[in-house]
Amino acid sequence: MNTVKVFGKAALCVTAALALLLVTGCGSKTYTADYLKKYTAFLDYSLGKGNWTLADSQKEKVVFADFTYNYTWWIVEYVDAEGVRRTLGFNNYTGSNSDDIHFSNAVIKAAAETSRDRIEKQIAPKFSENGTESNLVFNISNYPLFQDKNSDLSNSKPVVSANDGLKLYDLDTAWIFAGHRFYLEVTGSFVDEELYNQAVSSLYSEIRSFVKADADVFIDLVLVDKNTGAVVQSSQVGHTENVIATYAPEDREKNKQAFEDLLRERYFPKPA
Repeated sequence: MNTVKVFGKAALCVTAALALLLVTGCGSKTYTADYLKKYTAFLDYSLGKGNWTLADSQKEKVVFADFTYNYTWWIVEYVDAEGVRRTLGFNNYTGSNSDDIHFSNAVIKAAAETSRDRIEKQIAPKFSENGTESNLVFNISNYPLFQDKNSDLSNSKPVVSANDGLKLYDLDTAWIFAGHRFYLEVTGSFVDEELYNQAVSSLYSEIRSFVKADADVFIDLVLVDKNTGAVVQSSQVGHTENVIATYAPEDREKNKQAFEDLLRERYFPKPA
């Protein structure tokens, strides 16, 4: 009899909680997967065994419509093949994705950022004015973002495989552009007209030569008056594997959207 009463009370509480959740959205979910333990073998493979350490681990939470999600962030540090100290950050807040897909996206993001850093380090100094620091800014954008399966789009191998997955330690920069449809966005300003014209005409070829692969690149450069800072001239150029188009600079966001539309048409053509 007591068991029935307890069960009935529990059922009533659950029903009331569900009703309240439907009305107010309150409640919580905690993600408990231990990614550090689950992906240790991959980290040893990708970063080098004995070459990475846990730098930080924190409990985090995010609230949507009074519903709280609790999860864990990890940050590991490693030194890559070029001797640069880098970090890989990941969390177990998967949403509707599987652990492997969610974790692989964090690995791919780190690979994209490493590629961006290497390109900037190699290319930016070539376009510095009078020996000063270059005003070129390099950013990796993702369109479309790889997120639907744990595989390298260029060869179909699993990204987080501990046998033949993605190696962040000794990363092939071309992999980002050949396998995952990232594009490089380069912005910059010049006061030297000759250097500005040089950047407009040769920046893409310099990037492609370094990457050693066709790359999707959106270039947005301006020439300014060194006395007043007013824009004298601006150029926006979009480069894809098969299309090179120059856009009018009056509306930057519209031009950028036009470039992304070119990518969409190429990677996801509409059925005939």
